[in-house]
Amino acid sequence: MAGAYQQYTKHDKWSNPLRKKVICDVCGYAIVRRGTANRYYRCSTPRTVPDMDCFQWKIYEDDIVEMVIEAIRVCAHLAVEEKRLRTVEKEKRGMQLHTLQ
Repeated sequence: MAGAYQQYTKHDKWSNPLRKKVICDVCGYAIVRRGTANRYYRCSTPRTVPDMDCFQWKIYEDDIVEMVIEAIRVCAHLAVEEKRLRTVEKEKRGMQLHTLQ
């Protein structure tokens, strides 16, 4: 149909928060998200550069998101623990200073 209006889905960086953040450790290029129902990532560099020994298996997006969430939890826990240790150290120094005075 000539002149018929077609509606396209808008693709933007907000529809994929991991865009350009999942990087192949072998070639260093961003791994592209694929699939529709079960989204996954796979390095596509070996298709264009046959000698690259990149990881060719699917890495499912749900698994990546789960690992990211766990890493954030660990970092948050470490930050809280560091703050607690700094507070304890500051109290110790204050007590030592008071004892010296």
